[in-house]
Amino acid sequence: ELCNITGDGTVDANSLFACSIACEPARCCIEENLDESCVFDNMLLCLNYLPCQNLKPTKALDVAPRNLIQVCADDEMEAECKEMCERASCCSSPSENCLESDFITCLSYSSCGMPIFTGNEIRPAPYYINYYCNAQDILDGYRGPCEDICAGSECCRDSNPSTTCFLKDPLRCLGYSSCSVLTLTGGELNGPPPDISQVCSWENVRSYGPERAECEALCEHASCCTSYSRNSNCLMDGNIVTCLQYARCGLLDVPLDETVSFPPAQADQICSYENIMTPQGEAECGSLCETAECCFDFSSSTNGTSTNSCRDTNALECASWTMICADFQLGRMINATEEAVGDFVYNLPRPTVAIKNNCNFRARRTDYGAKQCKKACKKSSWEAECCLPSSNFFCLFGNELKCGEWMLYCGSYMV
Repeated sequence: ELCNITGDGTVDANSLFACSIACEPARCCIEENLDESCVFDNMLLCLNYLPCQNLKPTKALDVAPRNLIQVCADDEMEAECKEMCERASCCSSPSENCLESDFITCLSYSSCGMPIFTGNEIRPAPYYINYYCNAQDILDGYRGPCEDICAGSECCRDSNPSTTCFLKDPLRCLGYSSCSVLTLTGGELNGPPPDISQVCSWENVRSYGPERAECEALCEHASCCTSYSRNSNCLMDGNIVTCLQYARCGLLDVPLDETVSFPPAQADQICSYENIMTPQGEAECGSLCETAECCFDFSSSTNGTSTNSCRDTNALECASWTMICADFQLGRMINATEEAVGDFVYNLPRPTVAIKNNCNFRARRTDYGAKQCKKACKKSSWEAECCLPSSNFFCLFGNELKCGEWMLYCGSYMV
């Protein structure tokens, strides 16, 4: 919207500065110096900031109008479509070819038809390319057929702007996108055994016994994947896909101790929202969560690290406790806030049990759950309308956490 082109082909003066600020994260996309341009390395970024191409110091054409797709899809607007598309004639003209200099802008006119982007630099990719060029078959030793198919398309994957043929024949190059699997494979590293998930399970890794030793021995074969030495690192030597198969080995680098264990099986019931809304249930959940108090310690020492926290050395355990104790911890923070502000602030109630049960992420993923959530919110969210600035009685101050809860579960039905 900020970078729209006016009728005389310029950016509205009132929006120029705002457009420049909005486009700053993608400044490299309009850089005309090929050495500083990121069009090849960050194609998706540049496409997301496509309107910013209008800020290029020198350009052969402006970005296509936003309604080009709708206009060219309407048979009754054929004349208007043709007029818009004629602006991009240089994208396919042999004499004034601007596809290379304004590649991203030319892509915005793709609704005008394929001839703009079809060249004759390489032969079209065969329809069966994906059948032969897949990672699993290549890792299994069937590399030859894919190499034969991809022969002649190497220029498409050349990142050098002066030698790549992608700009001259983008559509045909995209047809060979499956060939990238050849550069990701072909290294000397052998894949892991099929049972790596069992050998390097979390339970085995944290055992510090023979089970962990077995995992360490297995992962030693792939130590080159994470080596900090340029001479010994094998990741970019055609081993990217194979190294990813050893991802389980990363569990060996997680620091461990026995400060806290996983929550017991009945923890979900003890700390359910319905249970902690009663004094007895709140006390029961509080006692349970105290056993993992170090997971919720956010105090800091002089060097910026938490003094009593065990989150770093018990990452998975603390993640489980966070899910169990989240509502209780939030309630404790709310109580602390209420004590701080005293009786001078309206005491907003927390969302009802029905809202909590029907409006959580898991419940709302189904049509039935979404309907139940809407029903529960419509019934009770009037109590939290004071959280909205448009309310005659604004109660956000002192109720920030409670208002946040209401907006999280019922925000779409309150605004």
